[in-house]
Amino acid sequence: MRLSEALIPALAGPSGHRHSRPVNRSKQRGRIRVVKVLWPVLGQIGNREKRRQSIEMLVGPESLPGSGWTLIKETAWRSGFRGRDPRSLRARRTGEFVGHRVFRNQERHLYIWVEVVPYESIEDATEALPALQKSMVKYPGRRITQNHVVEGMDVPEADQTFCFELEGTMRHRAWSQKFVAARLDRIISITAGSGLDEGWNRNDLLPVASAQTEKVRRAVSSA
Repeated sequence: MRLSEALIPALAGPSGHRHSRPVNRSKQRGRIRVVKVLWPVLGQIGNREKRRQSIEMLVGPESLPGSGWTLIKETAWRSGFRGRDPRSLRARRTGEFVGHRVFRNQERHLYIWVEVVPYESIEDATEALPALQKSMVKYPGRRITQNHVVEGMDVPEADQTFCFELEGTMRHRAWSQKFVAARLDRIISITAGSGLDEGWNRNDLLPVASAQTEKVRRAVSSA
């Protein structure tokens, strides 16, 4: 059994079910703290080649509009490590990794993150695409007041496009985040731009999403 698989049932008990006898709350909190500390590390365990492939499918600052972009985060985690969605768990069994990069433009006060999410099958990716809208609503320090689908935006390189926007407040100021999610074959790529007030013009995200999907297309073609 993998270390990651062994730690998950530790929260519930040796059998993986809830305790039938009184629980030692102090020990339980200790187990939760251990898992929280180890969780980012455990998410790196897996097929190194698939991890590398997911990272390489992500665009760099040269694909972003204008200048002044800085890469502030690059990471990848094993599918199924964030949430228990059955589609993600099936991708985990095939060793898939989610690749993720975050860029910041300090002068324009804008952020953008890009992500590639491989699934086990085209069917799983197709079902997962619209489900993204409900999964992107938990942001510490932000209050979401609107979450709506945007029609009429398409990434030409993709088999399927789904766009939506979040609006709300952060530190008593208006805040927004705009998403362009595109499916190519069994891989979803997400381009998400955020900022204060109006933030991103959604049309500025489309070229980034197109460049992202083109990188996925090349990777799929060469596989």
